[in-house]
Amino acid sequence: QETLQMVAENYTGTDGVKFYWATSPTGLSKTVREALKLGAVRDEPLMILLDIPDQGAYYVSGANEITMEAVSDFVKSPGERKQL
Repeated sequence: QETLQMVAENYTGTDGVKFYWATSPTGLSKTVREALKLGAVRDEPLMILLDIPDQGAYYVSGANEITMEAVSDFVKSPGERKQL
């Protein structure tokens, strides 16, 4: 959580990226996981990028750890586009 907060505070992109994180498997976290069919919460963290203006595109990171570098790399190059 601290890492994401640091990345969010230091992000300099002008593309409207907003950072949110969940530490509970309920509420919005549960809704997003269900919509994206991500399955049950596991022990390792999961990063996703939602691109709602792109007609519901989303991306799932393969990173095993949440670090400043991993988050920054994921935002810059999210990988395979998936569709809601």
